Amino acid sequence: MGEETGWEGTPLSLEDAMGQAQFLEMYGGAVQSAMEITKGIIERLEAKYRREILSGISGRIKTPESVGRKLIKKGCDVTLENAVSRLNDIAGVRVTCYFLDDVYELARHLKKHSQVRFLKEKNYIEKPKASGYKSLHLIAEVPVTVQNREMWIKTEIQIRTLAMDFWARIDHRLCYKKEVKSSKSIQKDLREYAEIISRVDVQMLSLRKRIDAL
Repeated sequence: MGEETGWEGTPLSLEDAMGQAQFLEMYGGAVQSAMEITKGIIERLEAKYRREILSGISGRIKTPESVGRKLIKKGCDVTLENAVSRLNDIAGVRVTCYFLDDVYELARHLKKHSQVRFLKEKNYIEKPKASGYKSLHLIAEVPVTVQNREMWIKTEIQIRTLAMDFWARIDHRLCYKKEVKSSKSIQKDLREYAEIISRVDVQMLSLRKRIDAL
């Protein structure tokens, strides 16, 4: 997808370019495709294990403001061409499972799915971010049909447990203030609470396995 231009060849702003019908069709289609593939896998796993696996699933296209900030952080000019070529998460899907083993099993099935071109994995469960954030991120391409032509669009699929999602949502809600982000003591506490929640996550999985064995 080349750089978009308006009247008389004037380059469009990132916001205007991302608002073009073709862009929205491409990335909106990628979100929908990734969600449908993921839901299909989960339905088969739930039928296999005869228990509920999915707590929630949502998708989004990254906002122009967020895309711009990320490009600047990477040292890139804020253009649509750079956004498409340099960013992996313009299209994003977030999946919340009840238990940790389901996170990894879902990821395994996504990696080998015929309609997924797996590119790379970022395992923030085994190696959490400095903030304490934990999640499993898969970068993949999924198929989208745009103007009767199949395209493969990069999409980030985040998979986490309900406990990890709880921490991430609370962290996001608490840390929107600059004062919180700059407080070392608060950040230390948040990391500690992330570890406490992680231990509970592991214990709940162990409890479920004991119950399954009855």
